[in-house]
Amino acid sequence: PTAGRLPQCLAAAGITPADIDEIYITHMHGDHLHGTVSPDGSAMFPHAVLRIAKNDLDYWGNPEVEAKAPDNQKARFIPAKRAMAAYGARIKPFTLGEQLTPGIQSVEAVGHTPGHSCYLVQSGSARLLAIGDTMHVAPVQFPRPEITVAFDWDQDKARDTRLSIFDRVVKESIPIAAVHLPFPGIGLLRKKGNEFVFDPAPWQLF
Repeated sequence: PTAGRLPQCLAAAGITPADIDEIYITHMHGDHLHGTVSPDGSAMFPHAVLRIAKNDLDYWGNPEVEAKAPDNQKARFIPAKRAMAAYGARIKPFTLGEQLTPGIQSVEAVGHTPGHSCYLVQSGSARLLAIGDTMHVAPVQFPRPEITVAFDWDQDKARDTRLSIFDRVVKESIPIAAVHLPFPGIGLLRKKGNEFVFDPAPWQLF
């Protein structure tokens, strides 16, 4: 019930879909792609370029990989095909770790998918790491980051990536933003013994 509100939320901020020129995709799963395509199959953002890691694009856009996938996994390829059909040449792949624009760098975070990418956003000395699906279940994976989820493409790599990312943001005091966190979805990680603890950023309306 809380999904599908991106256009309304943009409008509330005074932004139209036509104002968006680049969209940074962490990976090509449906819950991270569906908002880019209208119900009729057209591009939701008529002028935008989609930036997607080449590793992910090569996997989810490969008919041979799809053909070899188990029947219960084939539906996972549909969002990628819809986005590729809608945006065509406006999909611009990048190499993991690449500086995409001043102030935004991709950070390799392979495991959940073959080309899963985090994004390090920097302005002056301020930094924020958008971690995508590096973590899914906060009450479980912050205290026990070694626990994986069944829909990770490679659970061992996903675990190693999560530990590496968590260690880095703690060491460097980088705030994280994650879509699978409760509102406001932004905060700092700290270490408590062998566990990680998430401290949400303070938020108030006024």
